[in-house]
Amino acid sequence: MSPIGKSIQVDNQHFFRVVGVQGYKTPSAGVGSSLAAANLNEDIVIPLTTDRSRIGDVISRRQQGSYTRQRLELSQITVGVITRHHVKPVAKSLEGLLAKYHPKQADIVFQFLIETASLSLFGTGVGVLVGLAAPSAVAYLSGMETVVTPWSVAVASFVSLSVGIVFGIYPARRAARLDPIEALRRS
Repeated sequence: MSPIGKSIQVDNQHFFRVVGVQGYKTPSAGVGSSLAAANLNEDIVIPLTTDRSRIGDVISRRQQGSYTRQRLELSQITVGVITRHHVKPVAKSLEGLLAKYHPKQADIVFQFLIETASLSLFGTGVGVLVGLAAPSAVAYLSGMETVVTPWSVAVASFVSLSVGIVFGIYPARRAARLDPIEALRRS
């Protein structure tokens, strides 16, 4: 029995009329720990205009004395083209449009920079602690006098932070030029 033309209820509150059924798609496995497995056979596809007019940007729910509001965000947009010859020009147009409204290349570099700076700062802190404790241990065990000057700690800290950040920027810039999924797959 064909579901086309029949209504389905989604989330116990929204009814939609079925206008088509997609062919079977093999479920995909997640890649690494960053992507969950997906079974596209369980997806419901609705036009963006229908979503915005019927559901809106915020979902409000009242349930047993509580009230919650949740802002909806798009996770995927599917675009159809007339023939396969239109795929590349449409993809190029969408790429430009997305770059205009979502400049993620800078976000990725900033994210890597924050991560690199945090790791470098942590490593520098551990190095300073070990560098301050080791001379005391050497002096205690060997009976030799050791001296740690404040400028040597400052220079070592500066070099450690600089090396960590400089060598963190290079992979960040390379990753920012990749497709985000590809960048995650290679990390």
